[in-house]
Amino acid sequence: MTSVSAMTTFVQVMLRYFSEPQTADLEAWTADLASDLASFPQEALEGAVRWFRQNRKFKSFPSIAECMEACRNHMPAPPEPKAPPPDPNRPLTPDYVDRLLRGDVTDRGDHQVWREMALQALNEGWLTGLHDFARDKRRRPNPSEVFDIRAAMQRLDDCINRGLHSPPGSIDRIMADAIIGRRKAMANRLFPLPTAAKTEEQAA
Repeated sequence: MTSVSAMTTFVQVMLRYFSEPQTADLEAWTADLASDLASFPQEALEGAVRWFRQNRKFKSFPSIAECMEACRNHMPAPPEPKAPPPDPNRPLTPDYVDRLLRGDVTDRGDHQVWREMALQALNEGWLTGLHDFARDKRRRPNPSEVFDIRAAMQRLDDCINRGLHSPPGSIDRIMADAIIGRRKAMANRLFPLPTAAKTEEQAA
């Protein structure tokens, strides 16, 4: 899970129930927490939030150490061993997904289809969602899944809009800047040509 996802899943939900952390540098504190939480799966983060909501008796935001301990206590059971994937020599690492979306994996018969979908996603504002889907699912999304990806990106757009109207250094502003930064970086990394310079931020 990325730091942005950790902030969205854990920090934003926790602020519904607890006050902002009392720290001299809220931006640095939040970045440290998000970085530490990024190693936990979503199930652990959601379990930790639920535990704090039901058991913490104070309105103050838990310390980073308390958050880490709660997440460790809610780690899912390890899955049973599965059969190896059909092509264990080609895991969908982020770098491989980059090549896939650019259409650079030419030994695949569908490499041009991947590129066309990625360009469509770039222009319509869901490139990062497509990248995450391809990495996790090892395939292209079907039309129903594209609809879900777009809906998820719209929710992130709403988060960005709130953040850009929030004071600098606030958690909402930090989240918005992180999401925008990831979108710009991915668009420039995959399609740096001027003809493909329209980023997801512009589409939003």
